[in-house]
Amino acid sequence: MRGQGPPQCPLGALGGELAETDPKARDAVAAGFRRWEGVLRDGLRSMHERDELAPSADPDDLALAMLTVPQGGLLMAQIQRDTKPLETLLDAIIARITSASTGTAASSLGRHPTPSAR
Repeated sequence: MRGQGPPQCPLGALGGELAETDPKARDAVAAGFRRWEGVLRDGLRSMHERDELAPSADPDDLALAMLTVPQGGLLMAQIQRDTKPLETLLDAIIARITSASTGTAASSLGRHPTPSAR
């Protein structure tokens, strides 16, 4: 695997462990994810209002995807002991947001550097 140990989202890992056994802890983890989603949603809504996202782009759906997609990539990277699944999913979400972007917003979103290129 590239890097040091399997990548993992601490909040996602905690949520996975507690989702079925501790409703209070699950609610706290869910609230954390909602806060992250809210920050992403607010930023994407601001971009939408500034016409930096296409009129057809849904900032709420994009925010949810930006939060959800890396969770799957992190899980697969952990299982496979390789960052390729995470890199591929991040590239896909960046491409999706870029395709929904207009003008200068699209040019500032590019492919993320791979660990070997850093």
